[in-house]
Amino acid sequence: MSKDSLVLLGPTASGKTALAVALARCLDAEIVSADSRQVYRKLDIGTGKDLHTYSSGGAVVPVHMLDCVDLPEEYHLFRYQRECFAAIHDLWSRDRRVLVCGGTGLFLDCLLSGYQLVEAPEDEEFRAAVADVDEEALARVYLRVTKNPHNITDLEGRGRLLRALEIQAARCGVSPTELLFAKAPLKENALPQTEALEAIVLGLDWPPDLLRERIGHRLDERLREGMLEEVHGLLQAGITPERLLRLGLEYRWLTQHLQGEISFKAMRQGLYRAICEFARRQRMWFRRMERRGQVIHWLSGEDTQLVSRALAVLEHRGIHSSC
Repeated sequence: MSKDSLVLLGPTASGKTALAVALARCLDAEIVSADSRQVYRKLDIGTGKDLHTYSSGGAVVPVHMLDCVDLPEEYHLFRYQRECFAAIHDLWSRDRRVLVCGGTGLFLDCLLSGYQLVEAPEDEEFRAAVADVDEEALARVYLRVTKNPHNITDLEGRGRLLRALEIQAARCGVSPTELLFAKAPLKENALPQTEALEAIVLGLDWPPDLLRERIGHRLDERLREGMLEEVHGLLQAGITPERLLRLGLEYRWLTQHLQGEISFKAMRQGLYRAICEFARRQRMWFRRMERRGQVIHWLSGEDTQLVSRALAVLEHRGIHSSC
């Protein structure tokens, strides 16, 4: 059954969810989400959970790895890898086919490549000790003590830098505070072998100009659906602006508007550009996966026979459907 597992990836606004639901119904599969923000409860419109899609137009398709944690918590890659494989093994134990669907490249790569991760809880004592240390200095420490930086985004923002240092310390078997005083990369402890998902990978994409158009239409639709009100409700419920800003994209720009920092027009224009740039970075990540040997069978969102085309690719690989 593991060899019959599927992955559907693609940039934001490409139509992954609708295609995944259609394929799941044809293949008797259940969907496993690979989205770094949809794991949070109450982040619905802004993350594009589109929950109605799983039940409209046919039988309800079960979906896993949504709504895993409340917003005050930080959900990290280590936890996703552990909980996602638990969900996958549960599906296999019930003879259900797995269809992973999402656009978070790090989550997808973690499953397909079998990242060797280590559990590293946040160290409040360490964070208090470096409260007055600026990001540039923290970045220099990280680059000095890390022989092969895992992900360049570890340098993007103070929160990511602190997590990267805590994780690197755990890999080396020292405290984060000890890591600050290291003059060279420390020897990393051997990590246990981790599982990699064996799956056929489909990719869904559009020409860049059409994808940008879809992004604009979807943004306006979500604003009409109440995305601004969703963020306002989170603030009213006690979620701090700083927490929402860390979520990025919709939650960053809408929070800035609600805090009176930018106008609605500036928010909409800036958010549109930010989502387009995000889609570009997603594509870059998927291309990097291909350069490292991952086979992705690309499908065009313009194809009027998209579901049939996807099923034909799978049929050629020995996966048969009921459609």
